[in-house]
Amino acid sequence: MSTTRTSTVSTGVSTSTGEAGSEPYSETSYASKTTVFVGDLSNAEGTGFGVGVQADATALGTDTLAELEVNATVSEGTYVDSASVSVEVIAAAQSPDGNAYAVATALMEVYGGADIYFGSSHSTTYTVQDETGSTTVSEVSASIHALQFSAGGGAGSEQAVPEYVPETQLPQEYAQPYLSPECGCDEPDVEAGLGYDVDIDGNLAAFDIQANAFGSDTLAEVSADAFVVEDQISTVTSVVVAIG
Repeated sequence: MSTTRTSTVSTGVSTSTGEAGSEPYSETSYASKTTVFVGDLSNAEGTGFGVGVQADATALGTDTLAELEVNATVSEGTYVDSASVSVEVIAAAQSPDGNAYAVATALMEVYGGADIYFGSSHSTTYTVQDETGSTTVSEVSASIHALQFSAGGGAGSEQAVPEYVPETQLPQEYAQPYLSPECGCDEPDVEAGLGYDVDIDGNLAAFDIQANAFGSDTLAEVSADAFVVEDQISTVTSVVVAIG
């Protein structure tokens, strides 16, 4: 029987100055959601153990940015198999006509069951509309780690531990995914009035993906597409799977 414990914290702030059609005029909104989770997947279907992620960023406007970074690793060890994946997705758009639109999404999955898995996800959205046009930013970052104990040894196993444990490949610790210099999207200062620094010039779609599978009978598969139309759209999407 699979069990999962989840904790979620959400915040949202909206401000406005002046009246629509007048100068100066501004409407700003900011929303944030953070989720942490831990559990097990004892009855998952399939024999392969691993992780997968599907991510997408789409930005519509005169100046747009769509960018994603994915790191996925699965490793077969003597006593424990491990799998991990991290993803960072950002979409940002600016438009003088007030029609800027941006959305970032990421969906992660653990394959083949896990004696224990844990992770977190964080998403933010930011929009501002004033007499100069509109700006919108959507950002998602998430990670998940899963462990599967070998030889029937679960988390509560009484299996004897030998004096020498061979070195195994554990989940890698990754630095925070980079943010392209084309978008100065720093975290907003809510107390100072939602000061979110966004400066985009042109249209860019980019991705940076790493997928590794260590062990016998492994699979590391990557599919990615990026598409740009000048002064209109930037979009990037990827599917990454690592199975051991």
